[in-house]
Amino acid sequence: MLIDLMTAMARKDYLSRQERQKQGIELAKSKGKYQGRQADAERHKKVVYFREEKGLSLNETAEATGYSRSQVCRILAEHLQNGN
Repeated sequence: MLIDLMTAMARKDYLSRQERQKQGIELAKSKGKYQGRQADAERHKKVVYFREEKGLSLNETAEATGYSRSQVCRILAEHLQNGN
């Protein structure tokens, strides 16, 4: 019974977080602050450009794009996997 209660509370918490996130995104869209994944695609192109064309190191690329070093690695791995 206790497990059922904990499960119900966790589900309720999950749904309320999901709803608050949707509300926040809608509010940001209405204010023109939400750019969605299009902005990410542009930053990802910058990561690839800085790394491959300019020859910057991982740390320099991370600093220039505002991503963490591990995120730069994930973006580059995704780029190589897609064969772009």
